[in-house]
Amino acid sequence: MQEVCQKHGVHFLNIMALNNEDFEDGLHPNATGHQKIFEQVKDFLEEQNWI
Repeated sequence: MQEVCQKHGVHFLNIMALNNEDFEDGLHPNATGHQKIFEQVKDFLEEQNWI
């Protein structure tokens, strides 16, 4: 996915900092998982000077 985004000039944010404890059922993030995703998205938006 990242290669396709780079090829077409689309920003890609790889959210891979989650581990098994960050999911309710192995698929859906719990509160801790959502917080980690939020932090990564916020940092990315700040790096891009979008916020």
